[in-house]
Amino acid sequence: MMKLWNANSNGKLESTSIKGSIADWQSWFLGSNSHGDPIHWQSGRFKQKVLGTAISELGKLYPQTLFTLMTNKQGRAVTGYQLDITNIHTSLKL
Repeated sequence: MMKLWNANSNGKLESTSIKGSIADWQSWFLGSNSHGDPIHWQSGRFKQKVLGTAISELGKLYPQTLFTLMTNKQGRAVTGYQLDITNIHTSLKL
């Protein structure tokens, strides 16, 4: 997730938005199997186990940062995700 954030924020780790289809997100995190076929998980499982864990870990490393994950849908089917990352400039502890 850190590499994805860095790539989309042009190296400044400032406010950024990362958008992609469900296939994009899964290929970024899960990769492919030994035959070269992309690995697919159910969208709910992927969001909880992969994206939720990655956001939680980054939240611990960067407590002054707000992570907002939105699920893009077409009807009831999940088509992708958008992750907005915003640095909060405050002197208060979050």
